[in-house]
This record gives sequence, C-alpha cells and structure tokens, in this order.
Amino acid sequence: MNTLILIVGLPGVGKTTTAKVLCKGIYGAVRLSMDDLATSTDGVYTYDTTQTDEIIKKFNDLVEAQMNAGTPCIIIDNTNTSLTGRITLLEMARQKHYHARIKVINLDFSDEALAKRSTHAVPVETIARMRQKLIEQGLM
Repeated sequence: MNTLILIVGLPGVGKTTTAKVLCKGIYGAVRLSMDDLATSTDGVYTYDTTQTDEIIKKFNDLVEAQMNAGTPCIIIDNTNTSLTGRITLLEMARQKHYHARIKVINLDFSDEALAKRSTHAVPVETIARMRQKLIEQGLM
C-alpha cells in the first residue's frame, strides 16, 4: 500500500532535513513542501500571507496529482499546525487508498532558538503561537 507521511513540527525543528533523509532511504519517495511553492526560481523564499488559500489549493492539487500517479511514498514536510489542513490531507489519503502516518518532530528547543534556526526568519511570537496551537491539539 502507498504511504503518505505528514511531518509536523515548528519552524526550524528539522522537518525538511528529516524529510530529505527519509526520501533517500525510501524507494520512490517524493518530498513535497508548501515552502517550495513560495520559493522563486532563483531560490528566494517570499511567503505572502494574502496568498495562503491559493498556495494551499495548489499544494493540495500537487499532492493529489502525486497520489493519482501512484507515487509509492509522499512525504510532506510543512509545519502542518492546521488541524483542518491535516484532516484534508488525511481524507485525501483515505480516498486514494494511501496509508497515512503523522510524525511529530518535537525537539527541546526554545522558541528563540527555533527562530534562529528557521530558514524563513519566522518571528519568535509566531513560533510561540504555533507551539501553543500544537499543544492544544495534543501534539506537543
């Protein structure tokens, strides 16, 4: 059975690094990230919050296309703090007969340390809000 792996974690915790390592070790695995949709061809990350709904739609279409193509393992390394977003992806996996796994990366870093590690200059306050959201969802 094909597999969908959702990696959940705060900015700077190592989701992309983990996903890339997994992809190398799993035959036919593909890594997908919304960050890639917000990165220009010259490698500049420019996330525009006014475009969130459009980016989410494009991303979900991309995931569905990979599932329709029968990709054996899809690894998603978004922050995935949105319960609704995770449910959408899990429901898609169920409909496409993909086995779904959620992997939470929860290393013992302070919000300040994560802000420094984040490749997208996510403010400490935003990380703190994301952390609280994941705590409320029982994921941390």
